[in-house]
Amino acid sequence: MRIILVCTLLTLALTGRAQPEDQNQRFCTPGLPNKSRSRGLEVYYQVADNSGAVNRVDGEGNPILGKQQSYKHFGVKVNVPVLLKPDLKVLVGYSFQPERFRYETIGAELEPFVINFANRNLHSSSFTTMIVKSLNETKYIGLRAKMGFNGDYQEWVNFDPRYRNFSMIGLLGTKRSEDFEWGVGFYFMSNMRRWLLLPVAILNKNFNDKWGVELAPPVQAVLRYNVNDQTILLIGEEFHSRTYSVDKQELTAFSNNRINYSFNHAQLNWMLSLERQIVPWVWFNLKAGYQINLGSNFETRTSDVPRFRVQPPNAPFCSFSIFLSPPDHLK
Repeated sequence: MRIILVCTLLTLALTGRAQPEDQNQRFCTPGLPNKSRSRGLEVYYQVADNSGAVNRVDGEGNPILGKQQSYKHFGVKVNVPVLLKPDLKVLVGYSFQPERFRYETIGAELEPFVINFANRNLHSSSFTTMIVKSLNETKYIGLRAKMGFNGDYQEWVNFDPRYRNFSMIGLLGTKRSEDFEWGVGFYFMSNMRRWLLLPVAILNKNFNDKWGVELAPPVQAVLRYNVNDQTILLIGEEFHSRTYSVDKQELTAFSNNRINYSFNHAQLNWMLSLERQIVPWVWFNLKAGYQINLGSNFETRTSDVPRFRVQPPNAPFCSFSIFLSPPDHLK
């Protein structure tokens, strides 16, 4: 709650410092013409057929083979503008993105844990504040703060501190023409597993009315082709990672204890994506490709509890979404 308060105070500070609007003053608008669509409300579903051998390594490095059946990911995201001015834009957002990993087995001693894990969705609920402040005709600053709660809880959202994940991105962008922008900044992340601070960069460029690139390594790197005003093709890679707090229940004749694990999953998706307008404001996205699983780690801070790592097989995936996107002249 303190972090959300800080973001609110920062928003009020930026708003309060905004000078009376000068009709002759110009401010740059982040983003390029023909860029992939912004999304105000989105509902999507993704599935991958990961059936095949799973390479599991226990805490001592001993490999154990098992099987995974599938991976499913559903999501609802909404971003709502609360302030739209020529030099300042503020949006708030919410997302609910449950995932399900289906393991048949990853070792006999973990079988009860795996069965329980496979029959439950891992929930991720997050609240976001985004601020973009144009400084002049060529420069702008952006800030995005997100508070999420990730775990194997059953409610829509659970505010228990052990599920808490916080991240923040700050960016200084430069846009010297309508067809080229770049920026540098930082990424900060803190969760039940660790905290991390990294530099970030973006680069968006239109080569002509049809071709362009959108780069934000390592999260996204795509080549874009605009077929027409209603159809956009994208090809490239997307990186996804998430950390959940999950429980393993120890059922023995002498105890009924719960052991808390940090489940960390990361994947790289090579994909071909189609964005197509259905009617004004309403678009759909069809995406297909190959999912490269970078690993799934089960970690715990308890020294006498075994840790283990699961390497699911790589697999093809597909996803479909419907989203609202405002016309360019309203952004």
